[in-house]
Amino acid sequence: MNEVAKRFARQEHIKDRLEELLQYLSSGQPDLTNRQQALALVLALDGRQTVRALAKRLGVAKPIITRATTTLSGLGLARRAVDERDRRSI
Repeated sequence: MNEVAKRFARQEHIKDRLEELLQYLSSGQPDLTNRQQALALVLALDGRQTVRALAKRLGVAKPIITRATTTLSGLGLARRAVDERDRRSI
């Protein structure tokens, strides 16, 4: 896949993730906190990251990211996946 195709695929992925988030936010489902919304946006824009990287990006402690990720995972807005190279990634 050439660079243009990769960039296009990445943009489509981001668009799809943001659309999912928008649909959830306008669905009447349980409200997300500002922090949970910020985490969902960071994951949509930047993809998989460690808890440490997410905490640094959002300027919060790692346990806060863990709790927010657990909530988002339970709502189907994020998923935890084991990275065989780095098992801390989500």
